[in-house]
Amino acid sequence: MTNHTTQELTFNQYQRTAAENYAGGDFAWILDHPDWRAKVEDCGDTFFTFLMLEFSDLEYPTDKPDALKRLQRVADDVEELYDIIDALQQPADRIIATFVPQVCINDHAVTVDPPGETCIDITAAVLAMTRAEALDLRDDTDQTDALLDRDSAPAWIRDWTGPFYLAVEAAVARHFGTMTNPTGEPNVAAAPAE
Repeated sequence: MTNHTTQELTFNQYQRTAAENYAGGDFAWILDHPDWRAKVEDCGDTFFTFLMLEFSDLEYPTDKPDALKRLQRVADDVEELYDIIDALQQPADRIIATFVPQVCINDHAVTVDPPGETCIDITAAVLAMTRAEALDLRDDTDQTDALLDRDSAPAWIRDWTGPFYLAVEAAVARHFGTMTNPTGEPNVAAAPAE
């Protein structure tokens, strides 16, 4: 047990309890540190600092309901934030097409190396379609090229004046978890990338 005789007036019972028990007691040493104020603020654990500040105005054993109410409010807020962050769409939930730049050589469009990022988020446009319409999309068509939102595309794509196409089939098929299109034909583009 730590000797807190010199700090009894410095820390109230709720702060002492927090320091002795939070993170398995890893911060109990602060109770005996001569520069405890600086150490509380600079201990490397902002949640511990928050707890020590949150409990700083509690002085009496009768403050226990208030201490518990404060902890519960924080727990509720953290749990709500956890649920919100957990519900965020992960990159895997996005439908990302690939912008394929081309140049004309002898009246033929020839694919060239892109000078930058080629990922284009087409999630909103695809989800506005029915599942069947989305799965019927084919690469290198006017319909899929129209999915390009130049305003949100990288600068080099916004400025691209040559031919191009969007590769969308594989991303759409992965999103909908299918290897066939609505007509039952194999959707070879849906094969997972290696």
